[in-house]
Amino acid sequence: MATLAGGTFLFLLTQFVSEIVIKPFLRFRGVLEELSATLIYRSGILCSMSYEQAPDLHKEIHFEMRRFAGKLRAAVVQIPFYGVLSAFRCMPSRRNVKEAAGLLIRLSNFTGDKSRMDSNFEDIGKIGVLLKIDTGR
Repeated sequence: MATLAGGTFLFLLTQFVSEIVIKPFLRFRGVLEELSATLIYRSGILCSMSYEQAPDLHKEIHFEMRRFAGKLRAAVVQIPFYGVLSAFRCMPSRRNVKEAAGLLIRLSNFTGDKSRMDSNFEDIGKIGVLLKIDTGR
């Protein structure tokens, strides 16, 4: 009887840890992975193509950058003990995530602006440093 109760408790504990800690952590890492790939893939457009050259593509990227800003901010909230994980450098700090989300919004706002191409290039690099992801910079 004690073995059955112990096994049930252990099963419930592992399910709890999996659902509450591990899955949100993996979702956040997935967002970072997807963001990294998108910034590398879209950087040529963000840093060198004017709005007039591809308006539909710039509109798509505009919404894509905003979506990532939201996903980043939302993913951080879902992870319990985020402060502890970031203190051990397993995750970027909340401040860095917030700043990176702001840079993504700025990229969104200036997509296709010829006068901001160099700034977009720098912002992509800053996002990589803040989130510790590869952005091709």
